[in-house]
Amino acid sequence: MVRLAFDISSWQRRPSLLWFQNMKAAGYDLCWIQLWGLTPDGNGPNPHAEYQLQMAQQAGLDVGGYIVIYGDSTDATNMLIYSALRAAGSEKENLKFVALDVETAPIRMERLLNAYDNIGLQLPG
Repeated sequence: MVRLAFDISSWQRRPSLLWFQNMKAAGYDLCWIQLWGLTPDGNGPNPHAEYQLQMAQQAGLDVGGYIVIYGDSTDATNMLIYSALRAAGSEKENLKFVALDVETAPIRMERLLNAYDNIGLQLPG
């Protein structure tokens, strides 16, 4: 079965609960939310992530998060992942998944694996 999903980021700020309910009524059942990435103020955590997660869940949507990851001169991602998951606030435990949104090429596999390991270490359960 195909699931309809949509993503939302810091650029959409704080849509009303009705907006999320309308997405649900239109047939969407999964909302994935930017936890860290490009914001109107530059790269960083989405300051609206916790609110967006709350509204999506109140509308009956499953929720997940995504973290934009860029190529870098280091493989270490622990602070990036920490900052991203912290943006989810009290809703972190309700995330059905956390995905890496790879935005640059080339990106070293070691960096992606380090991010994957850090997500596993920092998520509940």
